[in-house]
Amino acid sequence: MMEAAYRIGKYLIEVEGRDINEVLTERPNVQNIMILKLELNGEILTNFSIDIEKYDFKKHNRQYPYRRGPSQGAGLVPAAILTNARRTFNGKILAWFRKNEEKSPLIEKTKIYLEKESGSIIEEFENRLQDFNTRERFLLTIDFIPTDQGRLFWKEIIEGLKDEILNKFANKHGTTSKGKGICYHCEKESELYGFASPFAFYTHDKVTYSPNFDRVQVWKQYPVCGNCAFITEFGAKEIRQNFNFNFYGHNYWLFPKFLSWESMEEVMWDLRNYVVGVDPTTGNRRVNLRGNLTNDENEILEVLSDEDDTMTVTLLFYKRNNSQVEILTVIHDVLPSRLHQLYEAKVKVETTSWLADWWNGLPIGKENMFQFNFGNVRQVFPSSFSKEGGRNDLFGQQFLEMTGAAFSGRKLDGSAFLHPAILQIRHLFANRNQEDNGVGLELIFLTFIHSVAAVLEYYRSIGCIGGSPMEIDTEQILKELNIERSQLAKKILDLTNSSSFFDNSYKKAVFIVGILTHMVTFRQYQELKSKPFFEKLDGLRLNPRKIQRLFPEVIAKLTEYDANRMEASALETLASKFFMDQKPIPTNEEISFAFAMGLSYGNAIWQGYQKKTDKEENK
Repeated sequence: MMEAAYRIGKYLIEVEGRDINEVLTERPNVQNIMILKLELNGEILTNFSIDIEKYDFKKHNRQYPYRRGPSQGAGLVPAAILTNARRTFNGKILAWFRKNEEKSPLIEKTKIYLEKESGSIIEEFENRLQDFNTRERFLLTIDFIPTDQGRLFWKEIIEGLKDEILNKFANKHGTTSKGKGICYHCEKESELYGFASPFAFYTHDKVTYSPNFDRVQVWKQYPVCGNCAFITEFGAKEIRQNFNFNFYGHNYWLFPKFLSWESMEEVMWDLRNYVVGVDPTTGNRRVNLRGNLTNDENEILEVLSDEDDTMTVTLLFYKRNNSQVEILTVIHDVLPSRLHQLYEAKVKVETTSWLADWWNGLPIGKENMFQFNFGNVRQVFPSSFSKEGGRNDLFGQQFLEMTGAAFSGRKLDGSAFLHPAILQIRHLFANRNQEDNGVGLELIFLTFIHSVAAVLEYYRSIGCIGGSPMEIDTEQILKELNIERSQLAKKILDLTNSSSFFDNSYKKAVFIVGILTHMVTFRQYQELKSKPFFEKLDGLRLNPRKIQRLFPEVIAKLTEYDANRMEASALETLASKFFMDQKPIPTNEEISFAFAMGLSYGNAIWQGYQKKTDKEENK
């Protein structure tokens, strides 16, 4: 990561012509700059004038650098954000010259002149400010005429800032760590500094982080010279400002690493332009044709997915803890080709026929096109899933682990998704008659199950989940069971032949029982405006014994309601066939999820079949 920051800093300086002194300065939040110009005749200050300009960071930062200092008293440079003309001039500008008067004869003479003319200067400040809106902000700074004298003055200021920062690179935690050696970056022999890392997560505040438990020797761990330390800081500043993104409640920095300088120049051009949302080839705003994979509007990962594998990216997820940065997880060396696979799999999942049919049949589906992204994964691993909340970010770390697996291609057990998913499914089912922000929890329950199925399908598509569906010859089994007329049975066989979750007959059977259960509750709601059969489901805490009891009860209820006997009978026959082959028996969580899938899928497709049957009966 240090190498990535150094290379980016070097790129900004050598290719974009940026000034390395930017690492010593800051961009003030102002609209205007007010320059107090002092006229030198020989060695005597004879006059002053005030210039006001619109602030331009590229222009003015070179001439009049700014660095924030303490809230009270003199700062590091004779420049300050203007709050009140008198207080800012006396407390910041004049205070700086008083504090530094022994550094040069010019500073001492300037201090004397400013003290003598302070009343006139402050009055002129106040007069000039009357021409501006009171909400406009100013940077107040100083300069000398002739111009050469002003340049020399600010050059000495910058050198002083460099010395101060180099001192910080060498001294920290009450320890001095520096020595002679070969710089890690430029490979030249130089004085090396021990505390020159630009990132807060690279820490030596505890001796256990230091070589041989000795902070004095830290410079040997990351040996870097002063010039390379400034270049690295410049690149790190770029990463912190422009390569800092949000991923469903987690901040991360993106560190690009390039195989060659040529590949870096080409890709950095794209990246640097894209962070402001503009396509560098056309000047127009980019249009994301495949849709976002994350919740970031300007999704930089899409740009990278189209690059060649002449680079990699590292994603460092972090959270701030006061001044420290806590690393949550690091995803190392992701290739653009892997990112491309992630986007292609996203499109594949969105166009998978059984997922699309399922979604379109849900009450929300037709109004909202199904779009898959890592928000679906975040749904499975939420911060909380009740109004009361609970622990901070309940499954946050697991979500990052699942994200890391997707980006790196690490293999997972599909059951890793089921535990948090089943907890939420049971919670939503238990509270299905309530509302959350005006949305019924039953609807959230139905759509959430679809989302979990899509997540499992996505992770299978990107190679993180192994296994394959237990495929059955649809036409043969329909003919064998004499249920060729059942369109619903055919759809179920096609679905379970496609989804890797259905890797044995028992899961297929439980899925069908879930669909049959929806048929019962659908008819109950038509006649009773309630669904009392749900009370028999034990809050979806299901196991083989409960399924064995439930199946005949569902069939009995369907017979009682005379609910579309042809389709119900076909599904009963199909489920019975699958129950006969009971090995291996799935886990209780797999059984519960297969049943929940049946409830949601049944809700999505059964209304259409029922309406069709009602029309036929009314003819």
